[in-house]
Amino acid sequence: LQLRSLKSMDRRTLYYWSLLYGRRLEKGEKYSALNRTVVISILSYNLFKDEVWPEYHSSFAVLNTKDLKHKLTDDLELHFIELPKWHKGDIEKMNRLEHWLAYLSPKTTNEERRRLAMKDPAIQKVMEAEKVFLADPDCITAYEQHEKYLRDMAAMKEYDEEVGWERGHAAGLAEGRATGLAEGELRAKERLIIKCHRNHMPVADIAKLLEIDEEEVNRIILQNTDAAVES
Repeated sequence: LQLRSLKSMDRRTLYYWSLLYGRRLEKGEKYSALNRTVVISILSYNLFKDEVWPEYHSSFAVLNTKDLKHKLTDDLELHFIELPKWHKGDIEKMNRLEHWLAYLSPKTTNEERRRLAMKDPAIQKVMEAEKVFLADPDCITAYEQHEKYLRDMAAMKEYDEEVGWERGHAAGLAEGRATGLAEGELRAKERLIIKCHRNHMPVADIAKLLEIDEEEVNRIILQNTDAAVES
């Protein structure tokens, strides 16, 4: 789930697809060992204008530009779901995808989410993980620090694009500030990951919450576990 509007959402999606796709190939393996990889991005904002694509679900693949019919491979498939374009109907008549869209949509009431959890065990598991997270002030504080860092970095980037930095001293100050923010963000992120892990939140849920790879979550958990053992 992507909450913040990103100008480079297309490249970001391709980047994460490439990580997932290439990571499955071990050293010395043949390319035939690669598996089909599908990325589904659920967005809380509209990626495409209505006149370009009015429907909430769009799907992309690699097609022959001569006729837009012949597909190069089935290995690449990208899906975007734009929540603002999706209109919630009767929960009892929804399919499983629509259940998840309803759960994520800000238009859904808490009572409706409880009904969704009763119909789908996976949604119920996510709701329980959310309760654990929201019940811990340390988790919330760490998450807010993480969000503040992202906002600060976005503001710096926007200023850099609109005004531009002078070389030399100004550039050094900007770099120093960015480094400090990055170090603070790393510490806040690690605290949040460890806290959520200790509260038995699944690694996959932590990764989705912070929009990072599960591999990085596992690395931080293992690193902090080793440090605790040594001390």
